[in-house]
Amino acid sequence: MKKLSTFLFSIAFLFAKAQDPPDLTNGVSGNQFTRYFMSHSDWSAQCNPMLLHAYKMIGVRSIRVPISNEILYQDADPSVLNPANIVALDTIVIKKLLDSGFTVILDACHPLSGHGGRASFMQMLAQDSLGARLKFRKYWVAVINYFKRYNTEKLVFEIINEPFSDDPKNRNFVYELEDSVVKDIRAIDSIHWLIVSGIRNDKTLDGLADSIPGIPFRDMRRRITFPPIQAKKLIYCFHWYQPDVLIFQGLRNANLYGCTSNLPYPAFPGCADSLIAAGCGNFGAIQQWQIYEAARPFQVQALPLWGLHRMDSLIKQAADYGKEHHVPIWMGEGMCFTRPGGIDRQSRLNYLEDAVATFRKYNIGFNLWDPTGPATLIVNNGSVTAPTFDTLLLQKMGFLSRDNTIINSSQKTKRK
Repeated sequence: MKKLSTFLFSIAFLFAKAQDPPDLTNGVSGNQFTRYFMSHSDWSAQCNPMLLHAYKMIGVRSIRVPISNEILYQDADPSVLNPANIVALDTIVIKKLLDSGFTVILDACHPLSGHGGRASFMQMLAQDSLGARLKFRKYWVAVINYFKRYNTEKLVFEIINEPFSDDPKNRNFVYELEDSVVKDIRAIDSIHWLIVSGIRNDKTLDGLADSIPGIPFRDMRRRITFPPIQAKKLIYCFHWYQPDVLIFQGLRNANLYGCTSNLPYPAFPGCADSLIAAGCGNFGAIQQWQIYEAARPFQVQALPLWGLHRMDSLIKQAADYGKEHHVPIWMGEGMCFTRPGGIDRQSRLNYLEDAVATFRKYNIGFNLWDPTGPATLIVNNGSVTAPTFDTLLLQKMGFLSRDNTIINSSQKTKRK
């Protein structure tokens, strides 16, 4: 009887373990591995053993691999993955990452600007031009059939990156399409985890929340509008680039955030007064409002200034949604960019420390965008020397301890 009880307990434990979502913490994007304009040899050069070993040494556990809609998708016959790229993508990138022990998020439809165009691809889906939605569903069946042989705890599929609609009356197509794709996938694979993302017209919890009509850009009064999809083993995704006047300051062209510089984090009263006095933000209602609200209590709603308290209150909305619907939540893309004239070093350290600590607090997995990019500078992946890392930033985000040892997932991250 004791042996039977032990056996049944073991079976129950393994079953429960199989239902646990994969570890998506300490994540970075692998977008440098699969740029759509690169050759297969470039993929191989970027996804190299030296970098992957270094990622392991600094505590990276998950890697998201964005795939342009031009790499595998074939409009003429989406049920067949592009033979020019599929084997190379699998062997050079996906299998290599899995064999290295990382959890891999295959973002198999990440439409990019230019070269076919993110907007045009999404517009075709929104309008269902030439049967675009059915083609998209066939494409995903092909993707799953090819990759489903891989470990269910180590390979996760992300349905689509940052879906949007130019028509506010036609936003539901995103949810309806993802619901159909999930049903198609579950007909052939019931065990791999899938990531779904809602409309991204909102600027606070991109992919979960949406604007309340008549109350634009006021994030403390957002409502999460993602209608739950009735399926098992789903992870709900949002992106985090907030407040964007801080995140992108000095990075984009002058018609957006080119005039912003040295906005601090955390904000303090009057910290943007010089920018406001110089007319920065007067070129558009969105930017003007954001500059005010990033650095001053908003007069109508008395919103708190941007700091740990405000960040916590927003991210908690996503965590509460997950609890209500019994689904894991994942912050699939986020970063605080840096460049001369942009955010200062200490503010960037403060921001990323607060953001990552808050994700950890609410058990939300997270993924940092473009870690090797010139505007992020977390990793310098030179072709001659071994990769170097921003050690202090990694310590602030809880990847490394102060003595540069890896912090285990069971350890709590506390703000220093």
